[in-house]
Amino acid sequence: MTRPFFTRDRIRDFDIFDRHTNTVLTLIKERMSSGIAIDFQDLMSRFTLDSAAEFLFGYNVQSITAGIPYPHNNFHVPPNSVSPQAHAANEFAAAFLQVQEAIARRNLYGWIWPLMEIFEDKTKKPMKIVRDFLNPIIKEALFRNANVPKDASKEEETESHVEEGETLIGHL
Repeated sequence: MTRPFFTRDRIRDFDIFDRHTNTVLTLIKERMSSGIAIDFQDLMSRFTLDSAAEFLFGYNVQSITAGIPYPHNNFHVPPNSVSPQAHAANEFAAAFLQVQEAIARRNLYGWIWPLMEIFEDKTKKPMKIVRDFLNPIIKEALFRNANVPKDASKEEETESHVEEGETLIGHL
């Protein structure tokens, strides 16, 4: 079902990646010209999140443009003028990272990981943020798909064929 989205032809479609790369490079230039350090790992995480979400779901999370964090030792942080959309993107990016870290810890603990979370599921709070962010995107895709007329002769073909500009969520 998802295989057609990871073919060589689809992954070679660099428009999305080029656009996000240009945004990242612009942010790096701006931050470096002001002499302030960048958390490169955070920036690459946001790049990956935005690129993958747009490539697979047709939705740009915009975590890159939501504003990259300043180092903890920076004395001059510009006033926070974050839009509601940017705030949601930052919350989503942070929650997504927290879930990834919790799952990685579970893997390190092995079969005893449930004992480490006996009082609290470490993924529960961040997953609520992730679900709250993704549910409207999924609902919109389902609504769009429900309103597209189905052609029975092409139904078998669509399982392995992906149209230009089609996203994974639209295909499902």
